[in-house]
Amino acid sequence: MQCALGCRNVSDVDLFAKTLTIRKSKTAAGERIVPLTDVTVSVLARLRRSAEAFGPVEPVHDVFAAFVPKFTFSGKRVIDYNVTGFDPTRHLNSWRSAWRTLTKKARLPGFRFHDLRHCAITQLAENGALLERYSHERMEAKRTAMEALAVSTKAAGYDTNHDTNARPVSTRPV
Repeated sequence: MQCALGCRNVSDVDLFAKTLTIRKSKTAAGERIVPLTDVTVSVLARLRRSAEAFGPVEPVHDVFAAFVPKFTFSGKRVIDYNVTGFDPTRHLNSWRSAWRTLTKKARLPGFRFHDLRHCAITQLAENGALLERYSHERMEAKRTAMEALAVSTKAAGYDTNHDTNARPVSTRPV
């Protein structure tokens, strides 16, 4: 998970073409271009705007860069936090702890991040995507299948933007 998502440079994401370029692939084919759904593009655009609040964003900067939080404590309990800085040259390193927290709150012990891939492929097949060689389909066919998956997921009540009891993080420079 960390290499596939966490080590992406800003230059790897094309918000206009709605694609992500994976330059270091495990396959012999090498570089891959992956279509992004509208929801993903929206999230990445919002993340980019948050980063720009701290200064210029360069092509070599990390997409999932390290924000520097400032915590306010009451004893040992965190009562408030705010983002006070941004280091675009360092990638976010809290994937594992964030995933553990998410699966614990969702009551999904043992659920691995990679399991999402299997779920997505199953749902794509259920929505009519041809998965004979899903990784080599044409770009538009991939995008259409992914958008159909997003629509059916939302219709089933699993909208990615629904309330998770998470408080939005302020990204104003302090």
